[in-house]
Amino acid sequence: EEWTYELTSVQSVHTSILQNWEKTDRSLVKLFTITGADWPYCRSLYRVSVDISNSTSSREHNGEIGEFEIQIQGNAGKTDSILLYREQYYKPGSTHRQVVAGSSVGSVNSAILRWTHHTTINFLSWRLKRATLHVKSVRVDSLDNKQTLYLCPKDEVIASGKPVLLQECSSVISSS
Repeated sequence: EEWTYELTSVQSVHTSILQNWEKTDRSLVKLFTITGADWPYCRSLYRVSVDISNSTSSREHNGEIGEFEIQIQGNAGKTDSILLYREQYYKPGSTHRQVVAGSSVGSVNSAILRWTHHTTINFLSWRLKRATLHVKSVRVDSLDNKQTLYLCPKDEVIASGKPVLLQECSSVISSS
């Protein structure tokens, strides 16, 4: 049986699909909640949780304002750089979570994290040294592959604008 649609409006196409939904073999249907603007449109989903360190030095530093980008790497490739959070304050001991979409990387094994502090016009907030933030770890949940990986920087102090390699926490601890 063949379906025909009169393309009079998006609503009529949508209605036709819904009316024929019972005839559709749903085992062949895969739905994507977040898609890309370019081919391939289907994206893999990753839940990224950034844990800001609650160490003494992090509390003395008292957090910082900025934004994070991450590039997730795996055995089948890497994502483009993905903006995680808009500019906000990162308080010591806080955790920030976001579900993002990117290309499929297979099994996740590492990531590149970049935190950027944007200079303000207020000259009272200018500094002589590069802005830093203390990051304890990053948890990456590959929602498509049902994989969870805890990634750590070699040093918890991250300088603004400098990309940092994150590796599985156990391997970072053993190589130190």
